[in-house]
Amino acid sequence: MLHIVETIEKLIIRALVILLLLAMVLGTIELGRVTILEVFAPPFLLLDISKIFVCNKIITLDTKHTSGDVLLGIAAILIGLSVGYYVFRFRTSNKEAFQKQPALEKSNSEN
Repeated sequence: MLHIVETIEKLIIRALVILLLLAMVLGTIELGRVTILEVFAPPFLLLDISKIFVCNKIITLDTKHTSGDVLLGIAAILIGLSVGYYVFRFRTSNKEAFQKQPALEKSNSEN
């Protein structure tokens, strides 16, 4: 009787180890999938945070005690953020518009 209980315990332990291993593998695959999707998603949130930071810096900037180099640098950062935001916004809206086209129009526009 004791031998049967030990055998059942070993089977249960093996089954639990296999289930734990399966959960770890599936969790790793899901994490990889989410990470890849986040890497290729447009970084609108990052651009918005950067714009808020630069605007806050411009608002609190004391121009009397700031050199021209710093002002030119802030202007370049602001222009770069604006261009980046425009490019990401245009690329996303262009992708959505292309996906909404019927298949016949897509094949005609590719030729």
